Amino acid sequence: MVCKILLCTDGSEGAIRTVRYTAEFAQSLKAEVILVSIFNPPVGALMWTHEVLATNLDDVLASGENVRETLTKMSAAILAEAGISFRTHVEIGDPVRLIIEIAKKERVDMIALGSRGLGGFSSLLLGSVSDSIVHHAPCPVLIVR
Repeated sequence: MVCKILLCTDGSEGAIRTVRYTAEFAQSLKAEVILVSIFNPPVGALMWTHEVLATNLDDVLASGENVRETLTKMSAAILAEAGISFRTHVEIGDPVRLIIEIAKKERVDMIALGSRGLGGFSSLLLGSVSDSIVHHAPCPVLIVR
């Protein structure tokens, strides 16, 4: 039985669809949801920003985290409106590694994520997050198109 769902969001249109679908699914099962949003800034962009603009790297990461927190709040509002019990995690780092780590640590019964996110060109170079999660997850994975 699915009692605990790790719901991954990046604020993209597909992620919001995933949140809505998972909210309905969790509601029918009375499952707990762990809402996770991971900010993975492109290394080149951070180096350029840091060196050329002389911006503190911590400030760049913090601003990205604030954006991610705002996007997470949108998803949290959908879950709250549906009456779903949930907790949130906002992280900075490699999405695949962190999603797998959180899934194992929390002993989730299922991971839910969209088929495409905000990855853009970098996802073409590095591979799809959803594809990697499917291959490395310690539990079933729900991918919402």
